[in-house]
Amino acid sequence: MPRASLTRADGRTDSDAVEALVHALSAVIERLRERIVEVGPVDFVTEDLLIGLTSDLERQSWMFQAENRA
Repeated sequence: MPRASLTRADGRTDSDAVEALVHALSAVIERLRERIVEVGPVDFVTEDLLIGLTSDLERQSWMFQAENRA
């Protein structure tokens, strides 16, 4: 069954919006990874929280990417 796609008046599609979201998530994930390296030796609790948050964002990013490819 073909997948429905919405197109805005300016020509952008829902796939474009998902791609922009994935790009933004990737930027946040990269910054979180940098902070994990910085904070790890100093504060193990914060490091653990950042690792969990990064994991959740990576999972969301993966799901958006998978949906966009379908």
